[in-house]
Amino acid sequence: MTEATGETPFITAVNKVLERFSPRRKMSPAQLLTFWEQFVNAALAGYRAGWYDFDNERRIRNVIEAVLADPGVRRFAEAGEWSRAVEEVDRRYRTILIPMADLPSDRPWWLTGVPRYAGPELASDLKRLHDTEVVSKA
Repeated sequence: MTEATGETPFITAVNKVLERFSPRRKMSPAQLLTFWEQFVNAALAGYRAGWYDFDNERRIRNVIEAVLADPGVRRFAEAGEWSRAVEEVDRRYRTILIPMADLPSDRPWWLTGVPRYAGPELASDLKRLHDTEVVSKA
C-alpha cells in the first residue's frame, strides 16, 4: 500500500483502467462490483425505472469488463478473487435475460438481452422502443 494515496498496487492498476472512461472516475473493485450487483438485484426484482436508466446502469459492466481484460490488473492475485465474484453476479443476471431481436449480435452479452420481467415503465419502454415483450411486475 502506498502511504501517500492509501492505494494498493491492485487498486492503482484498476484506476489506470478507469481513467480511460473518465480521468476523474476512481472506484475500487469493490465499488464496481457493488454497483453491478445492485443493478442485477434491481433487475431480478423487476427493474422499476425506464429504458434509458436501465441501459445506462447496465453499462457499468462495460467498465468491469475493461478492468477484467487488462493485463496490468490480471497480474495481481486479487484480480482472480474479484473476477470470481463478478462471475457469480453475472451468473445470476444471465438466468433472467431474454434476447432482444433488434440488437446486433456482436455486442457483449449483457447488452444483448433484457430481464424477462420488469417494472411497468421498463416493460412499456421495451415494447415501444424495441418491440420486446416482458412480464410487467407491478
